[in-house]
Amino acid sequence: GGAACLGAGGEVGANVSRVGQDWRWMAGGMSELLDISGPGGVLEGLAIPLLGDHQRDNATVAVAILQLLGERGFRVEDGAIRRGLRTAGRS
Repeated sequence: GGAACLGAGGEVGANVSRVGQDWRWMAGGMSELLDISGPGGVLEGLAIPLLGDHQRDNATVAVAILQLLGERGFRVEDGAIRRGLRTAGRS
C-alpha cells in the first residue's frame, strides 16, 4: 500500500508529498465547498459535488499533482482546476 509506495519513492530519490501532511483539505460552510492547501498555497471555495471524505482526498491529490506539474512548466490555471472539480462525476 502507501508505505511501499513511499519506500520506493525514497529509493529512487523522488520527492514524496502526502495528503494529510503536505497537502490538506478543509470543508467549508457548505458540504460541497472545500479549501485545499499545500506548499504552493491555498485554493479556497472549491465545489466538489462528489460525496465522502475519500472524494475530498482524491480532489486533494488531483490539485497537488496539478500544482506540482505547474512548478515544472506544465501550468494549469486555477479556473480550469475549479471547473474540473465542479463537473467531476457528471456525464
